[in-house]
Amino acid sequence: MLHGRDVGRGQPIAAELQDHAKLVAGELVEPNTADKLVEGAIAAFGKLDAMINNASWVVRSDIVSSDSSLFDRVRAVNARTPFLLIQAAIGHLKRSRGCVLNIASMNAYSGESNLLAYSVSKSTLKKLSRNLVESLCYNGVRIHHFNVD
Repeated sequence: MLHGRDVGRGQPIAAELQDHAKLVAGELVEPNTADKLVEGAIAAFGKLDAMINNASWVVRSDIVSSDSSLFDRVRAVNARTPFLLIQAAIGHLKRSRGCVLNIASMNAYSGESNLLAYSVSKSTLKKLSRNLVESLCYNGVRIHHFNVD
């Protein structure tokens, strides 16, 4: 299952992969997009075995340049979106004993002076991952996070 905000850019990729991929377009920060993406995967493939949360917004900001709108938007893309996607998929992941890979960042540990909002959002994503490792392992769902940067 492919996701993107731009159908025009995503459709050629889905077409190239033919029956091996389907595209769902939409803004991930909108709560109903997670449901559409999961429902689309089930409709196209019959089950959901794994999910990779790799959407991210890397934006330069510091304590002075980060207004509340920017701070909230970065956290919405980088932390709330994976939460919503996992929440929408959890029943299917339990049935398949599936797994989730959240793409985190080394900035979650130390941050950078010009990546304040991004670093905070990736720290939140790592904490979400750690919490879900503990709470979902009894259901056979594996949660992993991988640091990039």
